[in-house]
Amino acid sequence: LDRLVKAAWQPGENRYSFDFKFVNALAALFPRSFAADPFRKKAILSVLMMAAHAENRGATVVTDAPVASDYVLPQVLEGLGVLKLSDKLREKLVKREGFAESDPIVRDIRAATIIAAAELAKESGARAQDVDSHLWLAGRDPAVKPKLLPAMNVYTAWF
Repeated sequence: LDRLVKAAWQPGENRYSFDFKFVNALAALFPRSFAADPFRKKAILSVLMMAAHAENRGATVVTDAPVASDYVLPQVLEGLGVLKLSDKLREKLVKREGFAESDPIVRDIRAATIIAAAELAKESGARAQDVDSHLWLAGRDPAVKPKLLPAMNVYTAWF
């Protein structure tokens, strides 16, 4: 991991470059924890945490990593009206039915979350990691929480 982070450092520009190639390399270091998930949620979250740490220490960080798509962000995006779920899916969530990690609906929601967050970032001028953070925090906001459906219960270690 140390070699990987050092390789991401660009001393002439005083910045780290944590691109998606870096995310995949990080996932490869921890195949059972990070690489099994096709969306690389834990690897992306780790990169975003490293980026925040580096920025807090005065370094610049560039990354093309998307949001860390799990069950919280789509819940918030739906509650805020950004994502629209089918009535059938809404009913399953209200009943707190479980989903297998291999269920196509899990894949579709996670992909839609990444696309929606990328559009929010583009429209607002914010970075994906900032959109991720704001959405996650919004899910804990007492003013937003009552508008949210129950979180999607996925039988997985991915997130």
